[in-house]
Amino acid sequence: MSIPGLSHAFATVTFTPEQKEDYQCTFTASLVSPKSRSVKMKPQELTFTVSGEGHVPQVTVECPGLQSKRGTPVLRFRRLLLGDSQTLPLVLRNNGIIPTKFTVHIMDDQGVFFLKSTQSALRAFHTADMEKDSTGKAKKPYLLLEHGQSAEFDVFFKPTLAQRLKGKIRVPVSGNSEIDIELVGEGHNDDFTLDNLPGLAEDSQESNAEGNLEDDIIEAVRANHIKFGECAVGELYDKTFTVTNRSKEEVMRFEWLLADAPFQFSPKVGHLQPGCAKNIRVTLKSKVPVTIKRHSVNCKVAKIKYQLPPEEVCDWDDRMCTEKWEDTTERLPGARWPLKRRVVKAVPEPPHTIVERSSHEVELFLSAQVDYAEFKLDTVEVQLKQTELFQTEISTFRMSNTGNVALKYCWVENLEEEIPSKSSGRPFSSTQTRDFLSSTAEDLWERNRARLVQQALPLESTQPQPTQPQPSLHLSSSLEFSPTPVKYPPLFSIEPHCGTIPSGQNQIFHVKFFPTRVGEFKAEMLCRLLNLKPSQESPRVFVMGKGCLPKADLKRSTSLQKGETQSSKPKKKVQQSAKPE
Repeated sequence: MSIPGLSHAFATVTFTPEQKEDYQCTFTASLVSPKSRSVKMKPQELTFTVSGEGHVPQVTVECPGLQSKRGTPVLRFRRLLLGDSQTLPLVLRNNGIIPTKFTVHIMDDQGVFFLKSTQSALRAFHTADMEKDSTGKAKKPYLLLEHGQSAEFDVFFKPTLAQRLKGKIRVPVSGNSEIDIELVGEGHNDDFTLDNLPGLAEDSQESNAEGNLEDDIIEAVRANHIKFGECAVGELYDKTFTVTNRSKEEVMRFEWLLADAPFQFSPKVGHLQPGCAKNIRVTLKSKVPVTIKRHSVNCKVAKIKYQLPPEEVCDWDDRMCTEKWEDTTERLPGARWPLKRRVVKAVPEPPHTIVERSSHEVELFLSAQVDYAEFKLDTVEVQLKQTELFQTEISTFRMSNTGNVALKYCWVENLEEEIPSKSSGRPFSSTQTRDFLSSTAEDLWERNRARLVQQALPLESTQPQPTQPQPSLHLSSSLEFSPTPVKYPPLFSIEPHCGTIPSGQNQIFHVKFFPTRVGEFKAEMLCRLLNLKPSQESPRVFVMGKGCLPKADLKRSTSLQKGETQSSKPKKKVQQSAKPE
């Protein structure tokens, strides 16, 4: 390299690591002296160390978090009716240090899985920019993610075959590595189906759940699970879903086979006409705490044929009944007709025969957590700081839900009392008018209290009153006397007033103290908690606070009290002796 005088030059160092490890080398630049020069120069060298670290492109599957026994990510779709569809997310993230290029390919022989890019994936998408590889062919489009960036895709499943279906998403990454994501689903064409089950969003969460599958053959998620969640002891809860007859000609009979469980189905037995659906209500009420996990309930389904012509048979289930008014043997005195009573009779099931080899059972799972509420209170007494009048002082305390079910609360002020004050002095007036007056007008109000109150009250008599000259009184304040009452906040209050604490969580409560008069106060706040054990009482918190005058008013009140004390003392009479003539 030749560098002209008073100039500079750049040298390019290329680093191509072959493995994921640290590399280091020494860079040396030596000064070459011309041979023709007679003056000998010392050899000069520029030496420094060049280091680098080799990294492997890293693209990880952030969602789904479920993995198969082989360690590959799995997207599990629900068992769907032919023609229905479901969408699950696929999120890829660059957790490496260097930018990473990759492509996404879906491999599906049946054509039931589809891939769609979201906005994050479109931002990472790069088209072929007329660059060519070593063979002269144009480069294919790719996705590029910087460190920490993610790309999200929507994966659709729409079955066209009544069988277990599987596919694969392959993600080739720069650096000769690739990632495979397994796709599993199932299609069905059943005549009798359970539809509109509550908690399909939770089933999607089950599809996106984290963990490892231990089975060699991965099955689709079955949407036949109803979760009641957290329930109180002795309370009634219900869920509703639909049973559908998807056949075009056959009538179906269903019957829920219940064992000893706190669940009840209505209707329990019924008929389904071709192409029709019927709502099923399942209720839960337990008098004792119980944990129910995936309790299996079978529904026996069979195709039937009526013994009567179809036009003479109506739809039927065990909820149907008839009402009649029948005569009784009782009769009122003087009445010509006997008394009647209301008789309710269940409609009998229409006679039918079961089609051979048509009976089968449909399984439904039920889960619930029935328990009493439990709590822990970190204090039973709250002492607030001394607070000036019409100011707010706030203190906090904590309540924890230590049980397995939600804790519902509501605060009620049970008792409020004023602690007798031991200090002597003029008591603070609680008249609403005084709250509006300035300090200058307040003294004027005290001196003319009786006349102002008399003017504010209605006249009791219409007789003319003797007119007497009254001293003029002017309140030099923009807030003049107003008979409209002022609504102040309560003396003690707790926020939030009512609410729910989820299981295992805490709630911070704020106690507010707003004094409107001087004195020491104490209140008992009762917290009404639902679903407690019969032997457990609701918690009580005692709150205490002291209201005082502002500092300026306190000094003025003290000086006024001293003035009144001095003015109340009898003045000594001084007798003057007569001057001598």
